[in-house]
Amino acid sequence: MAPKVLISDSLSEAAVQIFRDRGIDVDFEPTLGKDKEKLAEVIGNYDGLAIRSATKATAALIEKADNLKVIGRRRNRHRQRRQRGGIEEGRDRNEHAVRQHDHPPPNTRLR
Repeated sequence: MAPKVLISDSLSEAAVQIFRDRGIDVDFEPTLGKDKEKLAEVIGNYDGLAIRSATKATAALIEKADNLKVIGRRRNRHRQRRQRGGIEEGRDRNEHAVRQHDHPPPNTRLR
């Protein structure tokens, strides 16, 4: 079975298509990140969560995410390089996102 990922913030259709091209079952809900209660209701159905700045991956949200294995966060850190000639394949963006979620807030239950 393909991993199921929720994209809860706005991303380009090209970014969403990258997930699909890799065989990932994607639910693209670009306004869901602003609705904490609704997000908490559905988060348990997903293996992954792709976010930007509108979605806050709080301890309370992660507590409800029974199946969640990864949270990926897209940042505009290298916007100028991307604008000059394509998206840079750089590990620093993803490593930073992993580091952010590698050290959970205090009182977060780890699985």
